[in-house]
Amino acid sequence: PICTVGAWLSWTPERPGDAMISQFAWALGAVSALFAALFVYVFLRLRNAAQQIALRESQIHRLAGQDELSGLSNRRTFDLRLDQEIAQLGRTKSGLAVLLLDLDRFKAVNDTYGHNAGDELIRQVAKRLTTILRLGDTVARLGGDEFGIIQTHMHEAGASAVLGQRILDALTEPFEIGGVAVTIGCSIGIAHAPQDGA
Repeated sequence: PICTVGAWLSWTPERPGDAMISQFAWALGAVSALFAALFVYVFLRLRNAAQQIALRESQIHRLAGQDELSGLSNRRTFDLRLDQEIAQLGRTKSGLAVLLLDLDRFKAVNDTYGHNAGDELIRQVAKRLTTILRLGDTVARLGGDEFGIIQTHMHEAGASAVLGQRILDALTEPFEIGGVAVTIGCSIGIAHAPQDGA
């Protein structure tokens, strides 16, 4: 160091790599930013792919137990639920009823107004049935124009006849299909467990 009045001057020699580092600092920063952006991109893509796989698995699981047209449970789910409810009969000390429904004049609607009208009628029937049932009861589309209901926690055998009458009343009201009022009927068979068998 050289000393002058009121100031200190110092000189530090440059290291050989300092010039090279300063020349390439922008390039190193750009490469680091590129790697960081690439990492974020790959991470987001993998996370999105995992979410899509989980969503598809959920949809497959749901469709395996659900009727696609009506949105109700399908025959497989109905059978499983019935087996579960029958297995619990001894523990709950209550009965259950199985109601099987067949729509009357459904084929006439399909033949007269087309399959789209028939599909819409199935959707509307499903909606009416779900509004009638209690929480805990099961309604399923078993196929075509056939539906099944499991009425649980029954302490009186007459409760299934009351439910059957409510279903008949609801399904004999006209349906609005493509701007046309359509009237159908319904046939219902009822069996009780354990009275009629298990």
